[in-house]
Amino acid sequence: MLRLLAGILKGLFVGSLIGALLVVLGLGTPGALVASVAAAAAAMLVAPISGKKIWEKDGTLQAALKAVAGLFLGPGLMWLARRFAIVPLPDVTTLPGLGALPGIDALRGVPLTLGSFALTSVALVAAVLAGLYDLDNTEAVAPKATPKAGAGKRIDPELAALTGLAPAELDAAADESERRSSKG
Repeated sequence: MLRLLAGILKGLFVGSLIGALLVVLGLGTPGALVASVAAAAAAMLVAPISGKKIWEKDGTLQAALKAVAGLFLGPGLMWLARRFAIVPLPDVTTLPGLGALPGIDALRGVPLTLGSFALTSVALVAAVLAGLYDLDNTEAVAPKATPKAGAGKRIDPELAALTGLAPAELDAAADESERRSSKG
């Protein structure tokens, strides 16, 4: 869960920076093309910082693969955000901190939703992808296998060749010896 949370926070940071850049450029409510390009850029930027570290073995390859996947996943997630994240937002021009952002005055009186406002929609897309990228890097915990009776025996092929017996015959003899020693 910590990896997922860390990934979400990384994505929120990167996505918020890209969204703030769009707002400063006067694109607070970008069209579909600009929003898709911004989402693809955010997906590519979170790839090297989420998941396997680039200095680890195969880290650079994984970051590159996740960046390429982000080129397709980012715009798709942006479409979903613009289509379904229709939660209305308050007038952002009155919020403390955002009111001083250049380009924010262009949004005065514009009805905004979570999916239409560049700052929130790009951050949302980047957070989802970074969370998935970090979650993908979580090592799986393999269940411990319980050894079966007689499992793990390996008859040395050289020993089998010296005795003239087949490995299966030597296994059977070892099993018989264990049974006799356990009985008494």
